[in-house]
Amino acid sequence: MYTLPPEGAGKTGIIEQHHLLPQQFKNQFQKAGLDIEKYKIPLDKADHRLKPDGLHTGSNNWYKQWSNFFGQYPNATKPEILNQLDKMQKAAGLK
Repeated sequence: MYTLPPEGAGKTGIIEQHHLLPQQFKNQFQKAGLDIEKYKIPLDKADHRLKPDGLHTGSNNWYKQWSNFFGQYPNATKPEILNQLDKMQKAAGLK
């Protein structure tokens, strides 16, 4: 269970919803029986998408990791996807 940090917490104090399962891969997730809207967490804007440390910045960003995963496993199953998500969350300090 994820909860919002206290008001004003974080680098900017602006909280955004991060899709752990990105929208651009929605079809692959749906094919595996996953609803991307059930996999969102609150993140400070800086941690979410601002350079240099946002999840969506840098050469190994969140989208790139999912793109690489689906390149390697185009027919990934729900357990495989959730295992990948768990690894990514741990590596990013989200779990």
